[in-house]
Amino acid sequence: MSNAYRFGRRISLPSTRQITHELRQMIAAGRIKALELELAGLKDAASAKLTAANVPVRS
Repeated sequence: MSNAYRFGRRISLPSTRQITHELRQMIAAGRIKALELELAGLKDAASAKLTAANVPVRS
């Protein structure tokens, strides 16, 4: 079925190539977001280590 009807009007459906392209874009966007979150976590961990190392230890 290459066409669908909605409210009496014909709506053309996207091609398989377009659907796979959009899916790949969504997957790539999800991976980028995950990498950004991981990078933010690494920056927070590094800054926490630096601040903890700079605090003098009292005996």
